[in-house]
Amino acid sequence: MVKEARNLLWAVVFTIIVYLYLFYKTAPEQAQAAVTPTATEAIASSDTKTIKSDEDTVVAGKTVRLIDVNEAGSVIVSVGGKLAIVSGSEIIDGIKITIVETFYSADKSSRAATLIITAA
Repeated sequence: MVKEARNLLWAVVFTIIVYLYLFYKTAPEQAQAAVTPTATEAIASSDTKTIKSDEDTVVAGKTVRLIDVNEAGSVIVSVGGKLAIVSGSEIIDGIKITIVETFYSADKSSRAATLIITAA
């Protein structure tokens, strides 16, 4: 009986360790973004925009265009004519772009991304 209880306890501890490892190994940015006050404040504001591929928006007087969305979740954007690949958060030409969510499709016109776009 004691041996079975000890084995069960080790199984539970092992399961918790594996869960924590996988959670933080696969999504460290998401876990950090959930507790970062600046990310929370930015999401709460009206700076979050969903943009389709080849569409643009104007932020702080600069045109931000979503060029393409990658299968891996990164995006190619143009800010004031300067191209950049964003895979988390980047500052391009004075504009901070943070990826919230991406949608990839084989059809380029169906690709889109939800981005937080603010003046840096």
